[in-house]
Amino acid sequence: MGQLTRWISRLARPAVGGGLLLVAAMVALLWANSPWSAGYTSLSATRWGPAALHLDLTVATWATDALLAVFFFVAGMELTQEFVTGSLRHAREAAVPILAA
Repeated sequence: MGQLTRWISRLARPAVGGGLLLVAAMVALLWANSPWSAGYTSLSATRWGPAALHLDLTVATWATDALLAVFFFVAGMELTQEFVTGSLRHAREAAVPILAA
């Protein structure tokens, strides 16, 4: 059990998540531009989800809508944490990032 805990703690690091995302994006780009791109197109057009709730969406729609919602939720949580306890908790330090946004 100790080894599993160490493995999970390594995956929880931000650099690992970014690296996995980069690898997944590279695999998707290579697959979409390869001779096997028909499989990629077929997978992205596959419908998945409960039809009774009108959520039988394509995999591409799930990726664009659902994953973007999760991304912005996480970004909002991190921004809130910075405003409450981080470097943006003082108005003077937060002025430039607020104006830039």
